Amino acid sequence: MDLLRKKDLHPAVGVAKSTVADWIEDFSIYIPQIKKGNVTYYRPEAIDVLQFIKHCRDDNYQKQQIMEALSDSGFPVTVEEAKRDVEQSIDTQDNSNNHDLMSAMETIGQAFQKLSDQDESIKDLQDKDEAHEGRMDEVEKRTDQNNKTIDDLREEIEELKRELAVTKEKTEKQGFWSRLFKGNKNND
Repeated sequence: MDLLRKKDLHPAVGVAKSTVADWIEDFSIYIPQIKKGNVTYYRPEAIDVLQFIKHCRDDNYQKQQIMEALSDSGFPVTVEEAKRDVEQSIDTQDNSNNHDLMSAMETIGQAFQKLSDQDESIKDLQDKDEAHEGRMDEVEKRTDQNNKTIDDLREEIEELKRELAVTKEKTEKQGFWSRLFKGNKNND
């Protein structure tokens, strides 16, 4: 997995570096990132999220509309980032942030719903995988049986070839002696 730095994201998305920085701040719960020490790296999926945001911005969507569109489009929520957003909203307790708090809480609710949906999807995929493995085991068993049958038939063919060779040899010897003796009977 190739991790990206912030400077790698803006050329891939086709917007200014400052724009990517703003979007990462505004939509952090949807942008998969990893912190290693003091450095933040972004997963390659972040490019898809940022391109989606760019498309929404091109269509004149506002921040809240983009949040809803990201949620509706099935982009996974990064729980740690959602938690941090709520903590930031709670820490700044002035009235101007009440809307941000409500928005963050709404997003958290959506995040938990998405996680629940993802858990169900994972369970479905695991069930399908187990069924597929069962079918594969059955196919392998049949293949092994078929291979054994083929080996048995090959052995049988080889045995028949040996018997045929012996019979042919006997027939050739018998033919000589029977011609020899038949020839004598006819002369008698």
